[in-house]
Amino acid sequence: MLLIISNKILLKAQYELLNNLSYNKEKINQALSECVAWQASLNSLKEESYTLKTTLSEVLDNNTTAKELIAEAEDFHNFIVERDEYIKDISLDVKRQEKKLKEFSSKNTTDKYWQKQQQKLRNEVIYLEKDFAKMREDFYRKFLKKV
Repeated sequence: MLLIISNKILLKAQYELLNNLSYNKEKINQALSECVAWQASLNSLKEESYTLKTTLSEVLDNNTTAKELIAEAEDFHNFIVERDEYIKDISLDVKRQEKKLKEFSSKNTTDKYWQKQQQKLRNEVIYLEKDFAKMREDFYRKFLKKV
């Protein structure tokens, strides 16, 4: 009788472990998809950053005498370059996370540490997208009328 109960407990534990592995693998696959979406978003921001710098250059080409405009453009250029560095850093972190997730997926691990890093990256991407949107708005408010 004790052996039957032990076998049932063992079977239940194995079943729960398989469910946890399956659930974890599904979560890892969702996180990998999120990483792919982030990379696309970051690439889009890189391209937009390039466009903003080009537009800024055009503004300066058309207004080479306005010292206040030149100083404002220089400040804005530095602001854009800072965002470029932030995009680059997050992109590297996302690539590292993607690599770790692929390793975890192939090992069938139940390690949940990757979830903290995923949430951190999620927060950073959200912040960057909001910050970039504000920068874009400020940029066009200040410089679009001067192109």
